[in-house]
Amino acid sequence: MERFRPLLEIINSLKYKLILLLFVGNLAAAQNGCSVKLIKRIHTPNGGNAEILQYIASKHIIAAVNSKNHCLDFYKVNDLAIGDIKPIANIKIKSEPTSVAANANLNYVILSRLADANGSSEIIFADLNTFAEVKKISFGVQLDCVSISPNGKWMIAADEAEENSQTEGGIWALNLNTKQPPVRLNGLDELTGINLGILEPEFIAFDPHNKFSAVSCQENDLIVIVDMQNTLPVLTTVIRLAKGAQPDGIAVIRDSSNKAIIAAAEEGEKLNNGKRTGQCVSFYSLENDFKQYELLSRVDVRKYLCPDEPDKRCDPEGIALKKLNGRIFSFVGIERLNKLLILEITNPRDPILISAEDTGSRPEGVIAVEEKNKTFIITADEGENSNGTISIFEIILD
Repeated sequence: MERFRPLLEIINSLKYKLILLLFVGNLAAAQNGCSVKLIKRIHTPNGGNAEILQYIASKHIIAAVNSKNHCLDFYKVNDLAIGDIKPIANIKIKSEPTSVAANANLNYVILSRLADANGSSEIIFADLNTFAEVKKISFGVQLDCVSISPNGKWMIAADEAEENSQTEGGIWALNLNTKQPPVRLNGLDELTGINLGILEPEFIAFDPHNKFSAVSCQENDLIVIVDMQNTLPVLTTVIRLAKGAQPDGIAVIRDSSNKAIIAAAEEGEKLNNGKRTGQCVSFYSLENDFKQYELLSRVDVRKYLCPDEPDKRCDPEGIALKKLNGRIFSFVGIERLNKLLILEITNPRDPILISAEDTGSRPEGVIAVEEKNKTFIITADEGENSNGTISIFEIILD
């Protein structure tokens, strides 16, 4: 054994552990009939960043929130397969933008921004032909996320209270087919048992069938289900996550039996003892009455990415779900490790590691896109002490 000792010492070094981790990840992808290719990583313009993004396929346009430069950036997509993307325009915003929502059937996107010193939050409608602001509506306290239903009828907004007991966060709905103003959905405090000044709605995901939306409440360890089938959306159910889970990004998909699957990226927090909560991806099923749910699995991402550092900060952030050839995949941006974690969840009770890919610095938004019979994952990378990037990956099923 003595003659092998130098070799063992090398293998046990951190450098070679990382190489081994990458090798195992690539091997796992190959064995599971799926491979991942980085197409291109492009820098955001003017030293800015990218946080949340949307791809409007009908216009071949990417709209990306640039919180650093207080603007919404637009990119022309000439060919995703080779990463031919060029910044073409931007809209300046007077306070920090937080989210952008799009729908393939609409000629505009909707941007949310935080309140400035002189007023409330607002949403801004931006035309996709002129790249100009066409309308804005003020409401809410600190709008953190907006999302548009697949049928283009509804916009839902998550309004954070920012942990201020003197303000009231909430969930708002806007019917895009009428001229009525946004409406705060009643009963959030009664449904959750939490004072509105403490509730922190964070992120929104829609059911592909337009039947419900889901809103994560990060600091409250909740996901609120909103029934979208009524004249006005109705708050219906609360999914209660593990203590300290702090769900950020969420996503919804339907499985082969048409059951709704909800995925949550649990960012977590640091405790006084130095340990961290969350750092997981959890998967739930939701019954058709929207009242019954079940935790199917909860995966600690550290077992894949840093198994020797159980208390390491990873921060799962954005998440997307995609069905490919009857298989379902989860794509998770791991903010603090600059990774895109890919899991197969065709059986959501038993997620399978596919791969862990390098992104740009601090991935935030994650979207799945189909173009010319190919599937792409696009991440918005916020950047740390540098400008951000947009990373484009192709998912290839063997």
